[in-house]
Amino acid sequence: MNPKSVAIAFLLGAMSAWMYGHRLDYAPPYVEIDEVLIGLEAHAIQSTGHDLGGEFLPLYSQTAEHSWYQPFVIYLTALALKIVPLSEWAVRAPTVCIGVINIALIYFVARHLFGSELFGVIAAGLLAMSPAHFIHGRYGMDYLYPVPFVLAWVLCLALYTEHRRAWVLAIGTSLLGIGFYSYISSIVMMPLYFAVTCLVLRGQQAPRRLYGVAAAAFLPLLLPFLVWLVRHPSAYGATVTKYGLYDASRLDAVQGLRSLVSYQSVSERLSHYWNFFNPSFLFFGSGTKLMFSTNRAGVFLLPLAVFLMVGIWQALKHRASAINLVLLVGFATAPFAALIVSEENAIFRALALLPFGVLLATMGVQHVWSGAMATRLPVKQWRILAACLLVLAPVQFAYFWTDYFSDYRVRSGYWLGGNIRGALEALIERDEREHAPGIYFGTLQSSAGQIDGRNQYMDAYWKFYLTKHDRQDLLARTMPFEPQNLRTMAPGSLVLANLGDTTTDALVSKGELKQVKAIDELDHTSFFVVLQR
Repeated sequence: MNPKSVAIAFLLGAMSAWMYGHRLDYAPPYVEIDEVLIGLEAHAIQSTGHDLGGEFLPLYSQTAEHSWYQPFVIYLTALALKIVPLSEWAVRAPTVCIGVINIALIYFVARHLFGSELFGVIAAGLLAMSPAHFIHGRYGMDYLYPVPFVLAWVLCLALYTEHRRAWVLAIGTSLLGIGFYSYISSIVMMPLYFAVTCLVLRGQQAPRRLYGVAAAAFLPLLLPFLVWLVRHPSAYGATVTKYGLYDASRLDAVQGLRSLVSYQSVSERLSHYWNFFNPSFLFFGSGTKLMFSTNRAGVFLLPLAVFLMVGIWQALKHRASAINLVLLVGFATAPFAALIVSEENAIFRALALLPFGVLLATMGVQHVWSGAMATRLPVKQWRILAACLLVLAPVQFAYFWTDYFSDYRVRSGYWLGGNIRGALEALIERDEREHAPGIYFGTLQSSAGQIDGRNQYMDAYWKFYLTKHDRQDLLARTMPFEPQNLRTMAPGSLVLANLGDTTTDALVSKGELKQVKAIDELDHTSFFVVLQR
């Protein structure tokens, strides 16, 4: 690794850090519930060494009845909270670092695979500007965490195929073992990548000793997971319930597996698999959850469509090359774990598409740039074509960037729970100005009496913002609002409710409660309202 390459990687990392860290507490506009739960768990661990359930330095953290979070996101967030206080910015900063590492790593991988600083920079730029990578790189969640392990494994595998050094192979498979704990999909994908490693060894007619080296570096790292699973037998059923894989209360594991491989289930998942490679999804963002896509840009920028097709064609043409085969298999299998959950266009569960797609597209750039296409056009004209397509990438990204920091904030606000932050911080601010004897949380519901889905998470959000503002003392004065006990509430007590709730609206009309503040949403409507006794 020469100093020039290190300097380029550092520069790419610095530029990416600015891009991905820019106005991090402004967009996404609100913290999603997973960010809240991860932040609270990480804060507990960095403060006491124990999780919220009282377990000392747990391998997996149970942050809700059916939710077990992977260790990397919890412990990296805890490390960040050792340096800075809990806030929206603080819980998202570790993911920004992961995104920056991905961009630096893909530079080194592409530079090695294509033998040029230029193509290394192009790959890094294409990944940095990929809308899916940018959006997921700004959430304080673990969707992006497997990608650096995948990239480092590809680099090690490329180095091994050239130099046949066993220790490089061992590093590569050990990275897969460590990456096993990066995100829940890695439980499926990292063993799959280990199998791909064995496939590469078989293609090279490697001696049995090297299979042993690869296995010895990978398999022991899975033992902590197996021990943990034995100690937490309920985790399997809870995970099955959370992701709706089958009815765990009615079916055992074998019966559940049968239901997953039934004709109807396989047919549905094949349809989902195709959708992951549907150009409408990949390049236009069609059908993706608004939380994970602006719906005005796809997983990749549109110019990558041409380069990706050329790159796939080239890799298929030269599939005898072990690394070309790895890139093809990696791209084709990236959605496998996501297919276990019957959810369409769930790109957040299949982000391994990003590095493999960008590397294949970079192969396409190299082929077009070299003028090796099957025509009589001179090399200069092919380079002009490649340059024009590459220039379109930052142009489209500029439009994406503008939309992301403006209209997309408004469009995504509802999907992120609405202005819960504004509502809770209004309670805290009012208590600081005029001490409230009690703070009451009403049941959020529509005028038709339908219970709002946000109710179940208000306690976690409240603890998050109390911790952020160092006002945990308010917990002792916090309780649920019970309209029948209104007369027992001390004057000056605050109630958080919502507009359209017929019960609290009637109490306001009678003068028993008064509205002191309506909380504006980004679209200038209001849902939350602060009332006072």
